[in-house]
Amino acid sequence: MDNGKRERLILVVDDHCEHLQIIQQVLANSTIHCQIVTVSNSQQALDFLRHQEGKQQPARPDLILVGVPDGNGQTLLTEVKTDASLRRIPTIILSASDDPSSVITSYQLQCNSYVVKPHDLIHLNQVIQVIESFWLNIVTLPME
Repeated sequence: MDNGKRERLILVVDDHCEHLQIIQQVLANSTIHCQIVTVSNSQQALDFLRHQEGKQQPARPDLILVGVPDGNGQTLLTEVKTDASLRRIPTIILSASDDPSSVITSYQLQCNSYVVKPHDLIHLNQVIQVIESFWLNIVTLPME
């Protein structure tokens, strides 16, 4: 178990403001200290990951949560998993779709897990708590 005191950097990509707020709230209340970076689309996520638009070079994220629609999420997933400097970052797809082809495609593109987002905010909160518990408290994440 990697329960080190090192701050975790979590990149959250979601185009729903309410979902972003819930994810931020759960992660902010985590027993692991987290820095949360939120963006609303795949291009902003890639800019952050590749340090574009004059941004200072941030630390490499420990975890990426992708909650944008399938096409955009899969494009981002493809970019992350084919980039040698990014591919080891655990990437979780949070999708509104339980379509089997989306699930299969996401795993073929090497997502680390595929989670169907609940439609109500209370259950979404619970799902994010489970993700936080597993990925930040149980799993040993790669340092680089």
